[in-house]
Amino acid sequence: MKIALFLPIFMTLLCICHGSPHSQHCQRLSGVTLEEIDFSPKDVDFDTVPLKVKCFAKCLIAHNLGDDGKIDANKVDNAVLRCKERYDNYVIKNDADRCDYAFRALICYAIQSS
Repeated sequence: MKIALFLPIFMTLLCICHGSPHSQHCQRLSGVTLEEIDFSPKDVDFDTVPLKVKCFAKCLIAHNLGDDGKIDANKVDNAVLRCKERYDNYVIKNDADRCDYAFRALICYAIQSS
């Protein structure tokens, strides 16, 4: 299975969070391994990224998400707001959609920040 390249921000988040209680909690919760998230971000094919990687991303940025599972504008900076606008029409019906949305938002943020 080919996993497209992740973004520098994801790796930055991973480095910052690696070993932290929050990161460890997110790894346990999602069941993701370090090997599964050890790639760089370019031309991400969202459909080929495993759900558990997306759920790990959701867990990492959960503090920026509202009750509806989407980015809360009151909790983030301008780069994230641009990503919020990009995915405002994304429909979230279940937990898998929440993980997919969070992963897309994280990739968008990485692109905006680089």
